[in-house]
Amino acid sequence: MPAKKKKSFWRKLWLGLQIGFVVAIILGCILGYLAYEKAMIYYARAATYDLSKLDDLNVTSTFYDVNGEELGRIFVEDRIVLQPDQIPPAMREAVMAAEDHRFYEHGAIDYVGILRAVREDLTKKSRGVQGGSTIEQQLAKHLIGDFSRTMDRKFLEAFVAIRLEQHLSKDQIMNYYLNRIYFGKGYFGVGAAARGYFGKEASEMTVPECALLAGIIRAPTSSSPRVDPEKAKWRRDATLKQMFEEGYIKYEDYQRFVSTPVRILPAKPSGLQTFVMAAAVKEMEQILSIEGTEEMPQGLTVRTNIDMRLQRAI
Repeated sequence: MPAKKKKSFWRKLWLGLQIGFVVAIILGCILGYLAYEKAMIYYARAATYDLSKLDDLNVTSTFYDVNGEELGRIFVEDRIVLQPDQIPPAMREAVMAAEDHRFYEHGAIDYVGILRAVREDLTKKSRGVQGGSTIEQQLAKHLIGDFSRTMDRKFLEAFVAIRLEQHLSKDQIMNYYLNRIYFGKGYFGVGAAARGYFGKEASEMTVPECALLAGIIRAPTSSSPRVDPEKAKWRRDATLKQMFEEGYIKYEDYQRFVSTPVRILPAKPSGLQTFVMAAAVKEMEQILSIEGTEEMPQGLTVRTNIDMRLQRAI
């Protein structure tokens, strides 16, 4: 190629590169502007959600006999709202291990976690324990009240999660989450789940019990120990392994905990208790001058003069 033509070629190439660079910048600016406009729309929509609604929780009313034996419950959602000091540290650690182990390190969105999840999915190395959404995002989903799997909902969820991160502390977010999340079999929040599955207060739960509940969160219907005990145990043990890897428990404790059998209470039988409960509810309606349980105040603790031991003996 003659020197003159060669020089002309390089000039054209350089000009083409400059034009391409300018076009790329223009397209980038246009796309950036469109993305900004779209983001502002989601930002405005997220701002319409009242964060104080997180305190609006349906709470269970519980009826007891003279000996403190539970007769039954009335609820829209079976839930016992707990204060932070009523939830054992192991429950928080188990939830972080199972759902969001970088909870105290990331903001509303865990970009590092997203990249890691993509990498593990591509390389088939996923441990099958942690989810893709942060605890902030999961709480935002509950506040929105939309559980559909659409991109529109996911974008809105992200912006609501950012608002949660801006206005609440990490500990507040965790406490709201633990009082709201569904644990299967009609139990909402860790308080109701502890009583329903183990017959004890949340503060009395052992580490394996905390891990069992944390393992239910991802698939509360199919992972309930009353539905699939083997799957529930597998998820519990996976959570315990993650707790060990994150430094929450020692290796010898991990070995001991995974060898612990899963023990839960059977579902409450119907029969005498149902009949006695119906009678107690009817009397309660008369005392409060209401018609139907839907008008009954939530969160009541009702103690009756019924003696279930005597009733069974008759």
